[in-house]
Amino acid sequence: MGKTQLLQYIGSLWVDKDMKTSTIDLLVFINGENIHSTIDKSIEKIIGNNIRQFNTWSADVTKQIVIMLDGYDEIQNTSSTNIAQFAKRPNKNIVFVMSTRRHKTDEILSGDQCHLWTVFRCLGVQCGESLSKSYMHTTDDNERKQILHRLQKYDLHTSPVFIRMASKLYTEDKLGLSIKLSAYNLVSLYYNEVVMKYDKSTKIDMGAFYNALGYYAIRSNAIDDIPTFHGKPFKVKPASDDDTFPYGVPSMDNTEVCLIALGGILYRYNSGIQYGFVHDTFADFATALFVYNAKLWRIIDCLHEYQWSMVQYYLLTHSLQSENSDHDLWHHQVLYSFEHDKQKGISCFIIYVSLHFWYFKINGHNISFPSFKFLQTKSLHKN
Repeated sequence: MGKTQLLQYIGSLWVDKDMKTSTIDLLVFINGENIHSTIDKSIEKIIGNNIRQFNTWSADVTKQIVIMLDGYDEIQNTSSTNIAQFAKRPNKNIVFVMSTRRHKTDEILSGDQCHLWTVFRCLGVQCGESLSKSYMHTTDDNERKQILHRLQKYDLHTSPVFIRMASKLYTEDKLGLSIKLSAYNLVSLYYNEVVMKYDKSTKIDMGAFYNALGYYAIRSNAIDDIPTFHGKPFKVKPASDDDTFPYGVPSMDNTEVCLIALGGILYRYNSGIQYGFVHDTFADFATALFVYNAKLWRIIDCLHEYQWSMVQYYLLTHSLQSENSDHDLWHHQVLYSFEHDKQKGISCFIIYVSLHFWYFKINGHNISFPSFKFLQTKSLHKN
């Protein structure tokens, strides 16, 4: 189960007065994107006129309170919040639960903060079919089992976001038996469905759409900051005075893009004046296609501490699916993998094509990269 879904699941149990949460008197849910300066002020804004009652209960050791903060990694400026101080609070009857992406764990546990936290790693839906029902758009047991079986081939049957996407596409007859339910295929099909529902009468340039949305994902900090190969933070260029897109690729008007994506990719927050991605994987996918189209992979260290690992996956898979040869991209990837991987000593790598293994020896930078594309073989010379 994903981190957000886990906290929402706990919240739903409490709302439904489930026995598992019967000892909790009050549960407060805070979205990291909407946090207001400090934890205390965020709680005050959520609770509103009941803040006096909250303070009374906080001082009452017989009252059990759980405060859940979802998305530490989505907080714009964590240094300005009082999370560390709040974690040291004297109220023993308050349990503070916080979710984050894995790479932010070290930041939270830095210094003398280690003893304050107990870390759990969320690996997916562990109770299989029973819990997955809540993420399905179909109530038919046979359809549900078929969807989970097809997802299991790509190890996606424990991910709520992919279960939901597959179920929605399945009920709308968009998942033929010949379609492989990989992460790339599911997100790509889902994006296409969202765009088609916006305006079926107008053909939307998907490349321009992804460029604008990927640009927005980076500008709005929807994905993690990443350095360039020179070690400097990567910052996207602002639009010029004449409002042209700064990367030499087609783009769309930002307002129109956000309106299109509201169909299931984006949501509104902060009184409707800002947009956020429904799930990180949608931001990763749009960013990957923007990076691909603008050839930003030439300057961005995508595998830095594996912060953009999903972006890198979508980027390379998109290349495999496209009709472009992308020789420069794959040549770059070979050099990149061996120059920037901290684990040295690898002397060869294996590429699997058409049920045969092909070996290419790496001799420093003298790499003879054959003129072929994976899965679309033109000519191969086995070394």
